[in-house]
Amino acid sequence: MTENSPLVCVCVPAYNSEATIAESLSSILDQTYANLIVMMVDNASTDATVKIAEKIAEKDRRLRIIRNPVNLGGEGNFTCCINLAGGEYTAIYHADDVYDPEIIEREVRFLEEHKEAGAVFCAARDIDETGRVIAARKLPSEGGIAKGGVFDFQQVFRTALKMGNFMVFPSAMVRTRVYKDEIKAWDPEHFSTSADLDVWLRIAERHPLGFINIPLMKYRVSASSYSYNFARLKTTRHAIFLVLDFYLKKYSGSFIGQSEMTDYRLLLLKDDINIAINLLIKGERACARRLLAPALKPENIRNSLRSRGQTRILAIGLAAWVLSLVPLGAQGRNFLARVRHNG
Repeated sequence: MTENSPLVCVCVPAYNSEATIAESLSSILDQTYANLIVMMVDNASTDATVKIAEKIAEKDRRLRIIRNPVNLGGEGNFTCCINLAGGEYTAIYHADDVYDPEIIEREVRFLEEHKEAGAVFCAARDIDETGRVIAARKLPSEGGIAKGGVFDFQQVFRTALKMGNFMVFPSAMVRTRVYKDEIKAWDPEHFSTSADLDVWLRIAERHPLGFINIPLMKYRVSASSYSYNFARLKTTRHAIFLVLDFYLKKYSGSFIGQSEMTDYRLLLLKDDINIAINLLIKGERACARRLLAPALKPENIRNSLRSRGQTRILAIGLAAWVLSLVPLGAQGRNFLARVRHNG
């Protein structure tokens, strides 16, 4: 990219991120793409997050620090980032992730070459608290997403009905005018912690979404984080279904057919199995068994055998159903919890 390259605004919402903020900000400021401004939007942190960022800002004037007087909540702070955004493109990066040096350059190039795209995402790697790579967060082969390129709303939504939210939020680069003129705000009131998926689908309704199947960032999965533990403790339906149900109703009778609904029911079954395991850990065997009943239906068994991944999920569900028939005791539940934690 040349000196006349479009300005990129990187917003970094942060809250009590003293352990990771220096590494994250450094990975952003050390990009091969130079024409950018970085705004750390602190959500009323009570630790040393701001002091650490201020020291970095003393050395690099591209970094600006904005402090919310009160905590706006995660989604509220994302909306604040949209309000502050400028330049041609905006990325909302996370304060605990690490960004490969070329992510901004590659995503800008993609959006410059695909003027029809409203946003672009990339693949990622998962890292633990120490920065060790523990998994690959690949783009799905379903719908051809893994091949890269641009995809319309129907293609993206069909894939989400099968795979869930496969778009890595902190990898997204969005045209600033799309964020400011069309999206304007996250909607946690209706979509809770899955309001980001609603944002991506709202963009896709008007503009194709782009995908780069290269892992250009490291997504931190912390065993102490809220999102990590919530997935292992929750006993209610995942918030993603608030979004999927809304768009299923909105597009009912159009391109949603039997195949899409089969994929959606299997996604629901996967979530039910996850909840049932948590119920078993809590000793609520009867509730778990009721939730696992759909795993025994011939239709779900037949449809689950279509893919190796879904077959594995079904096998876990059937094993959980067997466990629900016998008292596990405290020792057995603790063992199941350890297996869940390490799985």
